[in-house]
Amino acid sequence: MSELNVSEISGLNNEPVYFETGIEGDGNFLSFLPEILTVTPAAGVNNVDVTGNINIQFDQEIKFSSTPGTLNLRSGSKTGSVIESFTTGSSSGLSISNDTLTINPTSSLPFGTKIYVDIPSVGIANTFGGVFVGNNNYQFTTQFEPLNATGGNHEFTNFSTPSPTNYYKYHIFTGTGNLTMNAPSASNPDFYVMVVGGGGAGGGGYSPSYAGGGGGGAGGVRRGNPSTINPIPSGTYVVTIGGGGTNQSPSAASLSGSPSSIGSLISSFGGGGGGGYPTESRPGKFGGSGGGGWGGPSPSTEPQYAPVNYRGHVSQWPGGTGVPGQGNPGGSGAVAYNPNYSWYYAGGGGGGASNSSGQGGTGPYPTYPGNSWPSYPNSPVWNVYGGSGGYGVPVPEFPGPVIGPQSPTIPTESRNLLGTYGGGGGGGAPSTSPFATAGNGGPGGGGHGAYVRPGGPAPSPFPQTSGSNYIAENGFACLGGGGGGGTSPSPSTYTTGRGGSGVVMIRYAIPSTLAN
Repeated sequence: MSELNVSEISGLNNEPVYFETGIEGDGNFLSFLPEILTVTPAAGVNNVDVTGNINIQFDQEIKFSSTPGTLNLRSGSKTGSVIESFTTGSSSGLSISNDTLTINPTSSLPFGTKIYVDIPSVGIANTFGGVFVGNNNYQFTTQFEPLNATGGNHEFTNFSTPSPTNYYKYHIFTGTGNLTMNAPSASNPDFYVMVVGGGGAGGGGYSPSYAGGGGGGAGGVRRGNPSTINPIPSGTYVVTIGGGGTNQSPSAASLSGSPSSIGSLISSFGGGGGGGYPTESRPGKFGGSGGGGWGGPSPSTEPQYAPVNYRGHVSQWPGGTGVPGQGNPGGSGAVAYNPNYSWYYAGGGGGGASNSSGQGGTGPYPTYPGNSWPSYPNSPVWNVYGGSGGYGVPVPEFPGPVIGPQSPTIPTESRNLLGTYGGGGGGGAPSTSPFATAGNGGPGGGGHGAYVRPGGPAPSPFPQTSGSNYIAENGFACLGGGGGGGTSPSPSTYTTGRGGSGVVMIRYAIPSTLAN
């Protein structure tokens, strides 16, 4: 049995009315106006299917009243533009079943839109004729349109179980072009982007000094998803690909690489050129990663230690600085001495993009105590080495086995190295001192320096494409690798490594219905 409790009933002049013996009746005609109990989709939710119905459940059975009203679906706000209107009692898109009103739009709702349901104050009533008072507070947001961008030198889909949809789509830019986003990057559950600047060229060695040039710094590497890097709204953007620095003296400015970018939203600096002489800056240049410092004499005379005890020290020419979040500084050159060859020098390694091991190496040099001169004239303790290039950063979102076979504009030698990007160039060493050897290129596309001494340590894990010990290795294209530092005798345009070009890569999940 139901019970109705009323605390007070007021009469004329707002005076209380008392019923001393109570009130009786069966309550059959007692009526309350309809109220909303639940809504589907739930109020305030996001990512709502654009093709679904809207269901509004009331606290009692309802019907369309004799006086019609207009129910509106509005865009963006309570007073926003009308998406569709329905007349109660006559529109086929409105129906009632017991206590539930169902709205069935005639076409899909717009993507990525906040939808307000504006229910009128006439047109819906309970079975006794009590009219619903209306409501325009109920809102939800529809899903974004599935991202299916266009652009790139290579555009392809690939089956991949890590994808939430089992498919990824890739856009690989090895040259400048347009990227058109039909939906914002933030709308995709697995969007990832990488922008790599062009690598810097190695600096030149110089005669008559026994000098080696610094390795080129890698192009800056920026990568991430929309929560860690600038999101890309829908629209069309110009994608630029940075070129590697050149090794043509005497234009010192050409040693540094150029930046890569997606419009004005995401950009990476080009790598800094390696230090050289006489037309180049002897310290390494600033860049995404800094170039290695020159391995050559300072303006003042080197410290005159006792030749038997003296072994070596760090050059006074430092590496260039890198850009935080994109790359690392280059290393300094190294200095050694023995009475047969006087002073001889090796260049510092160019910086790489790795967070943990990306700083360009300072050239290793002899330290005392060691085997004395002249009793041990060929002892390894007299060796000096070019600094190794800093390591590039692994980016597993763009692995070689996926990218390489689908991207023929990436050179074959670079395809073998895809997956790690932004390696620094190795420092160069003089060819005329038997105790000097070039530095390794950093994994991720850095080229080794010149001179690679026969029988010495392997210069790098990469092939030497030139076939000559005097020629430094170029930074690898589409990886932003820094070029190797040059050797002496010099100057020569053939003894320093060019920087490798940059690249832009994009990956996101795509529905199977959109996969090729």
